[in-house]
Amino acid sequence: MHSSRPAPAGPKPSTPRRTVVIRGQVAPPRRPRTPARERMGARPDRAALYALLLGLFLILVAVASAHP
Repeated sequence: MHSSRPAPAGPKPSTPRRTVVIRGQVAPPRRPRTPARERMGARPDRAALYALLLGLFLILVAVASAHP
């Protein structure tokens, strides 16, 4: 009932198996980000421009969604 076939032989490695050595952190640490108040403090004109554009966008949305 049971046949005794030999197990299939796989390819035998001719060289030893290579291993990966995990070392510590390779990349230099990143600089800490500057706080938002320092970034915005340097360009108050850009913050004002964003506020103006946001206001105009909200006005356009209000006009477009108004019912006559």
